[in-house]
Amino acid sequence: MGTVIGILVLIGIGIVGLWISNTRTKARKGSNSAVRQSLNVSSSRSVDEVRAAIAHGLVTAGLTEIGEFDNSQFFKINTALQLELKVWPDEGRTLAKLTVPAVRSVSGRPVKLTPVGLAIAAAAQSVQRMDPQVHIS
Repeated sequence: MGTVIGILVLIGIGIVGLWISNTRTKARKGSNSAVRQSLNVSSSRSVDEVRAAIAHGLVTAGLTEIGEFDNSQFFKINTALQLELKVWPDEGRTLAKLTVPAVRSVSGRPVKLTPVGLAIAAAAQSVQRMDPQVHIS
């Protein structure tokens, strides 16, 4: 009889643990859906000025530049997230795109994207200080 009760208790603990995990995952996905995950910039300033302003905003927000590849700069947020910055000239204007190249999960749960939103907001503020006429979307 004691073995049966022990087994039922273990099953109950497993079900409660699964329910808690599913609830956390749902909550994280919900909060992640409200976070801005990209930044598009159109400016009359030079490519170098726009790149420097965005990079300054990201570094100020606590990100680390981890390198360049194929005309893209990469900035590390944490072990699971990074941002990719591309800046290029287009018909007398400079265009830039800051994105999360891939969203990873850790231990089967989505990572928190709040740091992404904060970093993108810092980059947007930095560009707006450099060029008040900038178009950001």
